[in-house]
Amino acid sequence: MEDLSAHTKTVERENARPETAFISFIILGIVTTGLILWLGFGLFADKWPSKTSEMDDLRNYFWSVGIVAAGMIGIWGFALAAVRTRALDRQAKTAERDSEHNAKKHESEAFATAIGQLGHEDFAVRLGAIYALEALARTSKNLHGPIFETLCAYVREKAPIPQGDEPLKAAQKPHVVVQAILTVAGRRNTEHDPDGFRLDLQSTDLRKANLQGGTYQKVIFHNAYLDGANLGEARLEEVNLISASLEWASLYGANLERAFLNGANLEGASLEEANLNGAYLNAAHLEGAYLYAAHLEGTSLSSIHFDEETNVLGANFSTAKYIPATPDNDFRATVHSSDDTIWPADEDPEAWDRGDEST
Repeated sequence: MEDLSAHTKTVERENARPETAFISFIILGIVTTGLILWLGFGLFADKWPSKTSEMDDLRNYFWSVGIVAAGMIGIWGFALAAVRTRALDRQAKTAERDSEHNAKKHESEAFATAIGQLGHEDFAVRLGAIYALEALARTSKNLHGPIFETLCAYVREKAPIPQGDEPLKAAQKPHVVVQAILTVAGRRNTEHDPDGFRLDLQSTDLRKANLQGGTYQKVIFHNAYLDGANLGEARLEEVNLISASLEWASLYGANLERAFLNGANLEGASLEEANLNGAYLNAAHLEGAYLYAAHLEGTSLSSIHFDEETNVLGANFSTAKYIPATPDNDFRATVHSSDDTIWPADEDPEAWDRGDEST
């Protein structure tokens, strides 16, 4: 819990300052009174009238005293206003600090309460906790990272892939609570992500999950099961899908720029109009995959697996790298392409993997 001792000491010191100001005003009053008396009994002592007829000297005396008094009162008023302004400023700053402290305390209490509700037996309470945490993450940048780390840990615990010889159950949609977390994670404010922050959903069973249109840049889906999942138009730049299973998944229009798909299973997956520019597909399985009008410029296709059902109609491979081109493993001669499929130049040695031609 936050240490309040420094805050308390600060307030005590500031509350003590008005006593100093009060003493200063007393001193100023004494000085003013003394100056007026000095004018009367010192500088103007010889001007006191000896007769009632000598009114001019008397008027001059009171006129001088009045000017001096008015000047001192003006200075006193200005000083009073300055002190009052300073006091109000201190009060405002103290109130602001108190408000910030109370807000942080409230956020901490709300965070603790919502986290506790994630383990509630009633799934409706857990759903409410998830949406409460989402709202808190939007208003508190400091809690943004811990909130989504906690939610991802919940998914890893509640939806793990089978371990060892444990049989894989028939594919079904994720539990409503797990799906809610995936949805919330996909619409988070990424500007609040701490430096180097990455959502960790590796080795999770997310088959048939709905991640459509979500923002999942740099998320770790390493070794995750996403078979039949809907990732259409999702933002997946630099996502880690190494060794992930995306069999028959929908990635229509998804942005997979610079994504890591090494060894991923994309058999039967729909990658229509997907952006795979600069992605790594090394050793990925593309048997039966549908890449109609997909963009694969700069994509690494080393050792990929494919067959005659792999559809690349209208796909752009203009600057792709390491496309298999050996007689018994010729990508261009095997896959289902069309006249509008764009291939690299035949003489480009970096584009085509023709094996060791020197042997």
